[in-house]
Amino acid sequence: MAKEFMVFYDLDGTLVDSIPSHMKFLRDMNKRFNCKLSLPDPHNREACKDFFDTSTLRNFIKKAGFPEEFLEEIAIRYKEDFKMSNHYHMEFFDGVESMIKNLGKKGIGQGILTSNSIDKYNGLFDKKEAFKYLYPIIDRIQLDSTYSGRKSSYLNFHRGNNFLLPGEMVYVGDTINDYHESIEAEVPFIGVTYGFQLDKSQKNHVPFPLVDNIKDLEKKIIEISGISEVSETT
Repeated sequence: MAKEFMVFYDLDGTLVDSIPSHMKFLRDMNKRFNCKLSLPDPHNREACKDFFDTSTLRNFIKKAGFPEEFLEEIAIRYKEDFKMSNHYHMEFFDGVESMIKNLGKKGIGQGILTSNSIDKYNGLFDKKEAFKYLYPIIDRIQLDSTYSGRKSSYLNFHRGNNFLLPGEMVYVGDTINDYHESIEAEVPFIGVTYGFQLDKSQKNHVPFPLVDNIKDLEKKIIEISGISEVSETT
């Protein structure tokens, strides 16, 4: 059934708390290649943000300070280790399941649009009752094979295929690039400050709403959708 309003979420730093696992990976690679980089504690979220460039995997590794000769091998290890190992365990942010369930019960369509491969999350979606509301799930494989690797291309496709007006969709992410992809597709954007890039200090300097936690994100989606007030969490 077509939805009157549709929200797409990024994953890393938006629904999934993956900052600690990413810094843990960088610290492991630092030790493995004996690079002697000074990297922060994985749970010091604000300090970790200074070391992250999420534009590409190569830039993510390079921004942390790794020498050029190690970038390719570390990138390969990233793709394999996150997919195969529980060592880099990730969890959904507190409140994500309740939010998705609440919005789903209101008839708001919800999907995933991520530039990562979904198998990186190693069963994170398994046996989560709330996630029956998440459809479609578009990841790196679909983006590269059908949409030229661009989130904006998929957002345009989904909006046109479902006869949605620009104001009947919203994209939620944690980076400036997410915002640019959203705007290119003429889809409103909500930024979150608890992820990889955006932060509270930008609230008066960016042309889109910023929220600091999942509960405020739920409220903002409801506000933009115009459907009804937020459901009580059960």
